[in-house]
Amino acid sequence: MLKSVLKILLQFLFRIKVVGEYKDQNGHTIIIANHQSFLDGLILGVMLPVSPVFVVNTQIAQRPLLRLIMSMGEYLVVDPSSPMAIKAVIKLVQNGRPVVIFPEGRITTTGSLMKIYEGSAFVAAKTAATILPVIIHGGTFSALSRMHQDHPTRWFPRITLTYCQPSTLQIADHLSGHDHRYKAGEEMRLLLQRSLFESRPRSNLFEAFVASASLFGKSHKILEDTEQIEYTYRQVLTMSLELGRLLSRLTAPHEAIGIFMPTAVPTLALIFGLSAMGRIPAILNFTTDVEELQSACDGALLKIIISSKAFIEETKLESKLAALKNVRIVYLEDLKPTMSLMDKLWLMGYAIHFPRAATVPCDPSSPAVVLFTS
Repeated sequence: MLKSVLKILLQFLFRIKVVGEYKDQNGHTIIIANHQSFLDGLILGVMLPVSPVFVVNTQIAQRPLLRLIMSMGEYLVVDPSSPMAIKAVIKLVQNGRPVVIFPEGRITTTGSLMKIYEGSAFVAAKTAATILPVIIHGGTFSALSRMHQDHPTRWFPRITLTYCQPSTLQIADHLSGHDHRYKAGEEMRLLLQRSLFESRPRSNLFEAFVASASLFGKSHKILEDTEQIEYTYRQVLTMSLELGRLLSRLTAPHEAIGIFMPTAVPTLALIFGLSAMGRIPAILNFTTDVEELQSACDGALLKIIISSKAFIEETKLESKLAALKNVRIVYLEDLKPTMSLMDKLWLMGYAIHFPRAATVPCDPSSPAVVLFTS
C-alpha cells in the first residue's frame, strides 16, 4: 500500500515518464542505473515492477534521509573496495534475487558518468547475470542532486526512466584475475555509455538548443565575444530566429548554405537559424585557398554563401570571394534592411515564445551541418 501511494505521489510531483518496458528475465538479473540524485533509489524502488535488493555504498548509507528511504525496502550496504562485500552481492544474485546496483558508486557531480567501480561489473561477470540498464534523465536538476551550485535546480524536475536492451558481459575466460576484473569494468562502462546515448531524447540541432534554453532559463548567460560582451539564451535565440526567417526567403528547404564567417556569436546564431528553418549550414574555412574553397562549394552543392562585409574588409578577402564561381554571396549587413514590420511582429510576438512551433520540423537523423576537414 505504501509503495502504491508513493508511486502516485512521485508520478504527480515529478511527472515521471517511463520509456520502454521492464522485460522479465528468467534467472539472475542485475539492474544497473546511472546515479543523478538522492532520489534515484526511491524512484526506482516504487517504479520498478519487481521488489529488488538495493546495493548501497557505505558512505551514502550514512545519510539520515537515505536511511529513511532505504527502510522502506530491502537493501545491502557494501564497501565497493571490500572483497567480502562483493561475495555478499554475488550470493544475492545467485539466489535469484533481482539486484539494483549503481555502478558509479556515488552521485554524479558533473552530469556525466562518474568512475565505474569494477566490483559491480565483476559481480555481473561472475554470475553471468542478465544486465538490465535503466537510465534516469532529469535527476541532475533536482535540489537533491550534487551538481555545482551554478547548475539550475528545482524541487520537482521532470524525471524520465528508460528501460534499455538487456545484455550480458562477455569476458574471455583465459584472462588473469586482474585483467578479467578490469575488462569487466570496461564492458560495464561501455554498456552504460551506450545506454545513456540511446536513451537521450532525439532532436535536431535547433531543438537541442531550445531545450537547453528551457532548462537553464532564457536569461542565462552562455556566450562572450572578443569584446567581452555577454549573451544570454534569449539574445542568441532572437538572433537565430531573425536570421533564419530572413534567409528562408533566399533558400530552399534541405539546401546546404555556405557560411564564410569568423568564430563569433553571429556565426553561431546563423548556424542555429539555418537549422531552425530546415537548411543545412556548411561551414567554410576562410583560411584555405581559392581552389580548395571552390572544391568545397562544388562538393556541398552550394549556391549561396553567407558572409559579413565588415569581416571581409578587415581580413582583405574580397578577391578570394570574387574568384568563386557559381555561388551567390549574401552579406548579413544587407539582410537587416529587409526585416519588415510583419517580421518583427512574428519574431517578438510569436517565435521567441514558441520557437518550436514557429520553425520547420526536421528529422533528427537528417544532416545537421557540413564540415570540411584538412
